[in-house]
Amino acid sequence: METKYLTYPHDLNKTNLSDSVAAIGFFDGIHKGHQAVINQALDYAKKHKKKCSIITFHPHPSVVLNSPNKTVKYITPQAEKERLLKEMGVDQIYVIKFNKELSLVKPEEFIEHFIVGLNITHLVAGFDFSFGHKGQGNMTNIEKFAKNRFTFEALNKVQMNESKISSTQIRKLLAEGLVKEAGDLLGRPFTYEGTVVTGDKRGRLIGFPTANLETNEEYLLPKKGVYAVKLIVSSKVYYGMANLGFGF
Repeated sequence: METKYLTYPHDLNKTNLSDSVAAIGFFDGIHKGHQAVINQALDYAKKHKKKCSIITFHPHPSVVLNSPNKTVKYITPQAEKERLLKEMGVDQIYVIKFNKELSLVKPEEFIEHFIVGLNITHLVAGFDFSFGHKGQGNMTNIEKFAKNRFTFEALNKVQMNESKISSTQIRKLLAEGLVKEAGDLLGRPFTYEGTVVTGDKRGRLIGFPTANLETNEEYLLPKKGVYAVKLIVSSKVYYGMANLGFGF
């Protein structure tokens, strides 16, 4: 899988790019709703013997639109997002840098630059995806911007227990410490990666050696508390207890 990081304007030449099917969205969490969009693009690409691309963005638009100094935590930081997309079978990822310049781009210019300009021949998105300055472009009016240069489809919301599956809902569940429920919406157990670092070694004094895990600061972590966990170290699986947010 190939990942290309783009800014506006990018310098890629359409004639040098293979035509492809693309799923577009921010996709934080790659939850069941996102998976439906991505799998639809994968199925269409396979049926038409084309590559499947993902068009996504970084950082989160709120960093630019709301506060330049805002720190955003991600359910799936960029590296984790790319790993999951690779596992799904995606051929290539375009990561568009969301900055002030991009936020001011008109819908028609966004389509010209990042859909037509990337040689996308079929686009798949969620029903609520929007693009262009102030979200003026969306999956309802996209036809007037497409101008028959590519086909497109919008997927309806994916629900669980009569509620839309969303990154916002998953964030709320994690904030409440409801990790299993968050995993149900993700379609997999909630996970994060980290590096074992040296701590105060107090655990071993009472017969319970501990491993202190340093995580990527971009990870959104659950509510402070004690959790049952499964660890994977050098392909081996271990079960244990995690004390999140309190020194020991």
